[in-house]
Amino acid sequence: MTERELSRRAKHRLAVLRHVEEVSGSVAATCRYYGISRQCYYIWLRRYEAEGLEGLKDRSSAPHHTPHATEADVVEKILWLRALFRWDAATGEPIGPPVPTGDWWPDTIAVVPVEGMPRVVVGCDDDTVRQWNALTGEQLTATYPGMAVAVAALPDGGALIATGSRDGTLVLDRLTA
Repeated sequence: MTERELSRRAKHRLAVLRHVEEVSGSVAATCRYYGISRQCYYIWLRRYEAEGLEGLKDRSSAPHHTPHATEADVVEKILWLRALFRWDAATGEPIGPPVPTGDWWPDTIAVVPVEGMPRVVVGCDDDTVRQWNALTGEQLTATYPGMAVAVAALPDGGALIATGSRDGTLVLDRLTA
């Protein structure tokens, strides 16, 4: 939201507070009229009395502290392992050999069936696209330029891949076995 919209919402809340004092004289009637709870009204009132108009602006609902959040280095290791190994989601067991990554990191990953074979298409941080057979881990195509990846299955068993690159180029290709 823009500052202007935030200010407008704060002014609306101030109008609700003033309605009680200047028009109805009743918190319950004003809350019914504006469709808000009395609890909401009293929260606005406390904030207005403590902070003025600034207190009526929207506030973030994000927690101030997340003591049980996974540490960043652990998250990074998990993502690294996910990029290297393929796992059965139901059992947690590895399936097939690890996918060789070299010095690149996957940015976008898509899986699409192509003529009955699940294909993994990966846009990498080195601005290249790679494709593998999801069952064997075999790389299916040579590495080619691109980064962002989206794929869609087609009714005839093929698939359409869209890749974008930093220079603004968008390429659409048909995938076949």
